[in-house]
Amino acid sequence: MTQMYTTSEGTTTNGAIRRGFENHSSDLAYSSSLQKEDWNVEFGSNTAKNAVISNEEAMSGSQSLKVTYSSYDNAAAASSWKIPEEGEYYLSYWVKFEDDFDFDGDDHSGGKLPGLASDGLASGGDDVDGSNGFTARYMWRDDGEAELYLYHMDKPNEYGESFKFFDEHGDPIKFEPGAWHNLVQRVQVNSGNSANGEVEVWFDGEQVLDLDGLQFVDDGSQIDRFYFSSFFGGSTDGWLPDHDVSAYFDDVVISTDAADVGLGATQSGGQTVSVIQQQEPAEEVVASPVEAIPVTDEDAPFEFNFVMVKNWGSGAILELQVTNTGDTDVTNWQVAFDLADLEIESIWRAEVSVTEDGRFIIDGIHSGDDIDAGETVRIGIKVSDGDLDIQALNQAADFDLFL
Repeated sequence: MTQMYTTSEGTTTNGAIRRGFENHSSDLAYSSSLQKEDWNVEFGSNTAKNAVISNEEAMSGSQSLKVTYSSYDNAAAASSWKIPEEGEYYLSYWVKFEDDFDFDGDDHSGGKLPGLASDGLASGGDDVDGSNGFTARYMWRDDGEAELYLYHMDKPNEYGESFKFFDEHGDPIKFEPGAWHNLVQRVQVNSGNSANGEVEVWFDGEQVLDLDGLQFVDDGSQIDRFYFSSFFGGSTDGWLPDHDVSAYFDDVVISTDAADVGLGATQSGGQTVSVIQQQEPAEEVVASPVEAIPVTDEDAPFEFNFVMVKNWGSGAILELQVTNTGDTDVTNWQVAFDLADLEIESIWRAEVSVTEDGRFIIDGIHSGDDIDAGETVRIGIKVSDGDLDIQALNQAADFDLFL
């Protein structure tokens, strides 16, 4: 679906809403007037007190939005930005907590992160009555544990309901200081008085939450706000960190199309490759994958695609999508490929090594070594070159799969 989006300054755009904070001078407070250049602002004065345009860190481009959290008060970065009313939205953004970020207060541990919402922004202990909106924010908890923090009509307690994120081993997923993390949420509002609303969440490309049976509203209202809310708390001093700390936000995308946030995206030019049956232990194959003997295995075909996620001219973020198109689950897989003369800044969601001849080896993904029949896994790659032909890149990659 194509969206028409109009800021309070009258600027109109079509399609996904994308904000990367590159259009402002560095070190400026993210004032209400600056926010109005980017958003249709309902309110935003508190954010102006705690957020600045920064060139210290960036997921892409050269700038991000830096939010500073005080050690002596709970002042929140809090803005309500209106978006076109829709029944379903995807929201993606990147967040990086600085290296010495202290997630824990003296008495309590936790803080809020932005999410989708509807008019009324039910929060702060509000009873969600069906006409005062909802909020689907995130929180960090003890030692950076991540969760969805949801205000909906059937929440069991006074405050929002927490849905923690766990990995495949049952361990809590955490925000790591000094690392960029990607949060994606899909929210579908319920219809009428039915409890058929849904929320899905992906953390660094891996789905960590799939909720249904939710009721957000009973007055027919839909999703129409991006609630940029971030602070320590709670509201008492016991939530505050021991010293001032900062986090960086970048590459916000809001869309009705999953492909705009890197989910279910397709791109021509990918290859379907035959399987190379591994003849040596995995460690030796990584060191010298060309020693493996190629054989065709019709029961386990794989397909590989590089997809362009974001291009800012001097660099780009790519996604390598690996799909098991066969009928058999696969364990302990590896893929080798070339990236020509591209300068790689970082690769995430996967274990990576490089051979002497410059081929990259992906040795499974962080969430595990299995890839089920029909499953697609996504690996992020940041490169220092924005002048890319994706179809040519896919053709030149010379993918080899090892099992």
